[in-house]
Amino acid sequence: MLYIAAVPWVVFTFFWLRTFTGGFQWPGQTVYPYPNWMPWVAIWTGIILLISGLWMLSAPYWVWRTGKRAFYVLTDRRALVVDYLVAKKNQTLLLEGPISFRITDIEEAVSDIEVLCGKSQGLRWRAVRDPKQILTLTQPETSQL
Repeated sequence: MLYIAAVPWVVFTFFWLRTFTGGFQWPGQTVYPYPNWMPWVAIWTGIILLISGLWMLSAPYWVWRTGKRAFYVLTDRRALVVDYLVAKKNQTLLLEGPISFRITDIEEAVSDIEVLCGKSQGLRWRAVRDPKQILTLTQPETSQL
């Protein structure tokens, strides 16, 4: 969803900077009644907008980087998210009652999984590889009669 806003944001910012710099040249002299500092305000505003747009475009990298340092653990009693660099970010969900899994996009190779226990508690696992495998591991085997 972030790309829906980020791509037009960055394209608009390039046009903004091109317009106010005169084709990516340093601004020349301004004409009366505009003060000499006015183009510089527009240029610095464009640079700030460009940096924030590039930051939005790099969001998948930061999710991937956070996921590389996190461990997702599922036992018969609890679900855990352990971040081995930031101990305060560790999360635990005690599995009591009915347990269900909600996968953001089950057909993708990498997807988010939400572990739900009861109606009010949940724990989100980010960028899990092969989410279908999680479902096959957690489903009880059915025996044929």
